[in-house]
Amino acid sequence: MVQEQYNQWVQRTNPNEQDKLCGGRQVSDNEMYFIKRYAERNILDIGCGTGHRTFPIWIKRKLNFYGIEKFQNLIDNSKYKIIHSDISSTEFMDTVNELSIKQFDISFLFGGVINGIIDQELQQRSWKNFRFLLDKCNYILIDTLTHFTWFPIAETGEEIQLFPLVPTQYFYSRKELENLNNEFGLEFCEERTESIGNLRRTHYLIKKKKN
Repeated sequence: MVQEQYNQWVQRTNPNEQDKLCGGRQVSDNEMYFIKRYAERNILDIGCGTGHRTFPIWIKRKLNFYGIEKFQNLIDNSKYKIIHSDISSTEFMDTVNELSIKQFDISFLFGGVINGIIDQELQQRSWKNFRFLLDKCNYILIDTLTHFTWFPIAETGEEIQLFPLVPTQYFYSRKELENLNNEFGLEFCEERTESIGNLRRTHYLIKKKKN
């Protein structure tokens, strides 16, 4: 039910408003750090929205890229070509396997993409897709808010409505993220935290565990 409410909110919200809520045209210091360090040639931009925020960076840096977005209304209001697919779907890896680029430096999931995946079954499927995606790219970058007092100690996260204009999202605990990584043979290899007003957001770089 909560997942459907979130999906409906995105579908009925003006894409320009979605762009503003996702940072407008601004890219944070954390985001630029990971872009400069890990985006060398080929990248995936998953949950890219309209692409208006990040695509100009990929173009300016002369990167080969694909944008992938779950919500058709955002794709329809973009001036860029974007692939319609969902990281939490069973068909996601079929979509990736059909791309002309076969190996990527990194897949970016900027802007709290994982926080919009609220249903537990979809969360599990997303991490399963992460595992297969890391056969085709070196790293995956995710981010989530980490200012919550329970974040470092709770076994699981919480469904929270942060602001009146934004619906309930899911925010993970540190242990929960680590447990998901362990379940699917993944690990964090780098993380950086930044402030957003009174909030804190942490970016996590994920790779496959070495056997």
